[in-house]
Amino acid sequence: MRIYPKSIKLRARNLRSKGWSFGEIRLKMGIPKNTISGWIRDIRLTEKQKKRIKKKIVDSGKIGRPLAIAANRRKIEQWKKDVYNSVKHFENISFENQEFGKLICGILYLCEGSKYPSTRCLVFGNSDPRIIRCFINLLRKSFNIEEGKLRCRIMHRYDQNLKERNGDTFTEFLQE
Repeated sequence: MRIYPKSIKLRARNLRSKGWSFGEIRLKMGIPKNTISGWIRDIRLTEKQKKRIKKKIVDSGKIGRPLAIAANRRKIEQWKKDVYNSVKHFENISFENQEFGKLICGILYLCEGSKYPSTRCLVFGNSDPRIIRCFINLLRKSFNIEEGKLRCRIMHRYDQNLKERNGDTFTEFLQE
């Protein structure tokens, strides 16, 4: 623990008495906020000083928030790339083994299927056509199903183009 001279403590107290924030004092003096807070905890600010500090916090948030959002998006994109790279070797796995196909189909259903007790039908939802296509193909190859009973309902968000997805229309996609 570093010991500071009394003159440094008095200077910090003087700045706080003038309405400076912890952060401003820290930047000016190069002293940790925790240390400063112990020295100035008994100093009461005027309403005008409190409003100034509050406005400074809000203004700093306006600057920092977009930067934090951008950093978070970059982090998420990197995470997605890492996940994709760690599983991309599975793209070439053959699903000819019916038991293996059932396993993968079951896992997909556990992740993306509807599991409501009152539902009397199989419901699968995903926004990625490749996942839907994989599920339907595994269902066809691995289970004895009546294709005539298959029904499809396409739901989309307002920001999605219903007519086109990855260059294919949904109708073409479902017929594959």
